[in-house]
Amino acid sequence: MVTTLKMRENKMGNRGSKSVFGNTVKEQRVYGSSIGTLLSSPMLRCTLMGFKRNYPVRIPSNQLNNLRSYSTANSRVANSQIGGYLLKPYFVTGFTDTFSRAQHQFSTKRSCSNNLCLVVWGANLTSLVGKGRLTKQERNMVKIAPYQMSVIIGLLLSDGWLTIATKTSKNARLGFKQSLSRSAYVWFVFNILSHYCSSSPQLIQIVRSVNPQYALQFFTRSLLGFTELHTNFYIKSQTGGFVKIVPQNIYELLTPVALAHLIMGDGYRWRHGLVLCTDSYSVEDIVRLMNVLIIKYRLECRLRYHTPTQPRVYIREGSMPILRDLIRPFMIKSMLYKID
Repeated sequence: MVTTLKMRENKMGNRGSKSVFGNTVKEQRVYGSSIGTLLSSPMLRCTLMGFKRNYPVRIPSNQLNNLRSYSTANSRVANSQIGGYLLKPYFVTGFTDTFSRAQHQFSTKRSCSNNLCLVVWGANLTSLVGKGRLTKQERNMVKIAPYQMSVIIGLLLSDGWLTIATKTSKNARLGFKQSLSRSAYVWFVFNILSHYCSSSPQLIQIVRSVNPQYALQFFTRSLLGFTELHTNFYIKSQTGGFVKIVPQNIYELLTPVALAHLIMGDGYRWRHGLVLCTDSYSVEDIVRLMNVLIIKYRLECRLRYHTPTQPRVYIREGSMPILRDLIRPFMIKSMLYKID
């Protein structure tokens, strides 16, 4: 609650108050902040600005007390005209006082000393590995940042998958796995998505032949953002399961970052061009993807069949310079051999 009260101007230190008559001013007071009588209590001033001795940084508004018109909102003596607008002194000093106290607060804490600059959302997401379970409210508040979303799109178009862990789970989670020879790429992706993970990549054994093979695999937490992607990338099959597709809005989703991870996951060099191993998609899905590559990125593509049931995308040699300039900044060094 905020109440409007009258009090003596000299008790308030002329802090942006409006003169009413005589030596009294009209001031807003935070309800319940006074102790004892109103005019004799110092707690009101403490509520508005705090005691002077608590702030080593000099408060700018104290330097303007020599102007008697400082506390009068209608005075043009202390007003500053910037960009055609008249800035009232109580606004200017209130802003500078707040900034000074905030600057002092950040400068006295080492953990906050680097938080004075604006950063792109997603670049400041810390790892949540080992932080335990999130509450339902926390899970619903987590949103996937744009750069991380593009990485996830590229993974889903290649070797990543979305799954609902149990029958009682309401949200989906992302899984990603690569052979041990590509462990550097797994850690590269994990470091980008660690804000959405609860554990680090695990070493698993893959039984495909007589000789066992090993891979690195990690899962994210089950979050609402992955559930929304699941409805976009999966449709129900006739057997009751889910089949991954190329979504209808792939034109908006396929950013250069997503294309880079699609190539790092499922691309390989072919002579002087590049092939995308899109074996698991239907011809309709692959044509939809090719249209984006041709129209959006001006890449010359052709449809080729690895086997009669495995269609793939071939990016021709003449488009490789365009492709290199487009995706090179987003690729890990160990994967550059695919486009060089």
